[in-house]
Amino acid sequence: MTHKPLHTLVVLLMMLLMASTVQAGKVYKWADPDGSIHYSQTPPPGHHAREMNVDVPTPPTSDADSATDKEGDAAQKPAETKQAGKDQAEQQAALEKKNEEIRKENCKRANQRFRTINAGGRMYEVDEHGERVYWDDAKRASELAEAQKLIEEWCKED
Repeated sequence: MTHKPLHTLVVLLMMLLMASTVQAGKVYKWADPDGSIHYSQTPPPGHHAREMNVDVPTPPTSDADSATDKEGDAAQKPAETKQAGKDQAEQQAALEKKNEEIRKENCKRANQRFRTINAGGRMYEVDEHGERVYWDDAKRASELAEAQKLIEEWCKED
């Protein structure tokens, strides 16, 4: 009678060891004469192939198990879809906030440019030789019109 608990323990340990082993399939990798890489479950005849161990998922044991898995997946999909929609809405809100910040900064710069040009001081550009080229009245009017156009574009409130 004392051997029965020991026997049960040994059988239980063996079952646990077998259940915990990872099922792995063998995959072979080789290159053909053209240099193309191939993978298969059988080694190719006449080619040197390297054996690779790959984890293979265990298939469901019965139709009842797979039906339960499908029901669980179906229950998860609305939650995943809801979460994805929430994430997308958060990303959209963050993008809109960032665009609003950019719009405000561009409006500020356009107004600053308009004020600088309109201040009446001598304006100039530096040419390709590094020399100053002062604006004439036509250039000033053109730049003021461009600054006004930027103000209208960036400073409008939707």
